Amino acid sequence: MEKGQNGPVRKEVIQMEQGILLAVLAGMGGTGLGGLAAVLWGKKSLPIQGLLYFTAGIMLGMAFFDLLPEAVAHGTLWTVALGLVGGGLLVWAAEKAESRREGEKQGRMVSAGLMMLAALMLHNLPEGFVIGAAAGAHAWERAGLIALHNVPGGMAMAFPLLQGGFARGKVFLLSVVCGLPLVAGSVLGTLAGAMPEGLLSLCLSLAAGSMVFAAGFEMSQMEQKQGKLWFLWLLLGLALAFALSVGHAHAH
Repeated sequence: MEKGQNGPVRKEVIQMEQGILLAVLAGMGGTGLGGLAAVLWGKKSLPIQGLLYFTAGIMLGMAFFDLLPEAVAHGTLWTVALGLVGGGLLVWAAEKAESRREGEKQGRMVSAGLMMLAALMLHNLPEGFVIGAAAGAHAWERAGLIALHNVPGGMAMAFPLLQGGFARGKVFLLSVVCGLPLVAGSVLGTLAGAMPEGLLSLCLSLAAGSMVFAAGFEMSQMEQKQGKLWFLWLLLGLALAFALSVGHAHAH
């Protein structure tokens, strides 16, 4: 009897270990790779203004193509509206604090990066539940899609922080830490199953609101020269976010 009871427990432990491994690879590995790419890119004489428009496009695309539709599917419109406004207010408050501390333009860039960090962490928590509740080969497939989704997110967080004066090592470390909630969500997903619908919707809409306002602040600080060229970078970011959102939808 004892042996029979230990079987399900051992299976759950194995599933949790697999979930933690996949969450580390998908979360910390995905955003960490994006942060590393931004750090390496920052060492080269590349059009940083265009890259900032590109990451703003990624943020807007993730919000409108991925986060908001999923938030609406799992919660009420009032919950989504509350999350959007709450995310925007968080960005506004952070922007005011940072602009006083570091100067208006530099502070706004730091605000955009830090709020993207917060938005990604909010987004990664429910993603961890997805991995934790999955099993076998299906879990590997989901983790791979989530990792691909997190790479441009890590870039979108890292570029504004680099422009705001953060050291490259610190930016890379933050991009790795950004994936920690995915690990926590994976453990909770294994133990409790799916995330409560209302909490899931609120987390996703808060993340979406943060991303939209962070992208707006980021673009408002850029020079308006060569507007058509920068607009193409923005469209490229939107296109990448849309392509990834299509694959990401299959992970759910």
